[in-house]
Amino acid sequence: MASGVEVLRFQLPGHEAATLRNMNQLRAEERFCDVTIVADSLKFRGHKVILAACSPFLRDQFLLNPSSELQVSLMHSARIVADLLLSCYTGALEFAVRDIVNYLTAASYLQMEHVVEKCRNALSQFIEPKIGLKEDGVSDASLVSSVSATKSLLPPARTPKPAPKPP
Repeated sequence: MASGVEVLRFQLPGHEAATLRNMNQLRAEERFCDVTIVADSLKFRGHKVILAACSPFLRDQFLLNPSSELQVSLMHSARIVADLLLSCYTGALEFAVRDIVNYLTAASYLQMEHVVEKCRNALSQFIEPKIGLKEDGVSDASLVSSVSATKSLLPPARTPKPAPKPP
């Protein structure tokens, strides 16, 4: 840039959120969509550039297969895949706590690290390490769900058997 030239710079607050909303509206209207992600019964129409920006896995698939349709084989329900793909447009993801491992696994497969990190952090709130003693008295470190753990890991107290009387 030439010296002595005055430059104006504007930061546009909310631009990212507005752009995502507009892209999601275009997707909902199926405008400018250039790919269909197929997973079981799911057919998700979207924009390669948005999906590739959120998922390195999808980016690589688009590079390897320039087709307008991409088959994705996941062990999870089509709903989970749809939710994850939609989150690329909304920046939000909502699901039942009981499904967290399924979302974590699917997001890992899709290499959606931002979702994986959020799921791991949320999961750590529901799982805490507990240390107890096995029956043989050896320490046993294990993970126990704090939501469902209602019993102590320590074995129940034993009452010693009386020693046999000498003859």
